[in-house]
Amino acid sequence: MGMRRSNLATKARKEGELQDLENSESVEWFLRSEYDRLTEMLLYTKEMGQKRVQFWLTVISAIGGLLAVIYQINGADAGFLTFTMVALLGILLLGLVIFLKLVQRTITSVEYLRAQGKIKRYFVDKMPKIEKYFYFPVTDDQPKLVHSFAFKLTGSSMRLLVVVINSFLIAAVVAILPRMVYGNWEFVGYQIVMGIAVFVMSFALHEAFTCKLFQQAEKAIADKVAFPSK
Repeated sequence: MGMRRSNLATKARKEGELQDLENSESVEWFLRSEYDRLTEMLLYTKEMGQKRVQFWLTVISAIGGLLAVIYQINGADAGFLTFTMVALLGILLLGLVIFLKLVQRTITSVEYLRAQGKIKRYFVDKMPKIEKYFYFPVTDDQPKLVHSFAFKLTGSSMRLLVVVINSFLIAAVVAILPRMVYGNWEFVGYQIVMGIAVFVMSFALHEAFTCKLFQQAEKAIADKVAFPSK
C-alpha cells in the first residue's frame, strides 16, 4: 500500500511538472508573439512618420516650383504676394499637424520600447545570464521622455527638420506682412531682423511645447512601470 501511494505521488508530481512546463512554454510563446507584434507596431509608427514628412516636403517642393513660375510670369505683384502668403500659411498649418504627429510618434515609440523591456525582464528573471546580451536595459522606465533641461533637442532628427521648416515659414510670413501692408521693401532691414527673431522664438516655443507634452506623457505612463531602473 505504501509503495502504491509513493508511485501515485511520483506520478502526480511528474504530471504537475509537465503541466507547469506546458504552461511555461505557452507563456513564453505568448510573450514572444507579443514582442514581435510590438516590433511591427514600432516599425509601422516610424514608417508612417517618415511618409508624412516626405509628403509634406513634396508639397513644399511643388508649391515652391509653382511660385517660381508665377514670379517669372507676373513678377512680385500684389497677387503674387497674396498667393505666396496663402501658400505659406497652408504649408505651415500642415507642418504644425505633422509636428504634433511626430511628437506623438515619439511618445508611442517609447511606450512600445518600454513594453518590450518588460517582456525581456521576464526572460532575464528566468535566465539571468542572458541580460548582458541585451543592448537596451531590461526595465520598463527606459528610454526616458523627460530630460534634465527643458530645451534639450528631444526626439528624432526628422522632428527637428519639421521644427526648423515651420519656424522658417513663420519668419517668412512675418517678414512679408510689411511688404503687403506698405507696398514696398522700405523696412527690409527691420524685416530681416524681425524674421530672425521670430525664427528663434518659434524654434524655442516648438521645443518648449514638445517638452511639455513629453512631461505629461511621462506622468501618464508612470503608473505602468513595474520594473524601474536601479
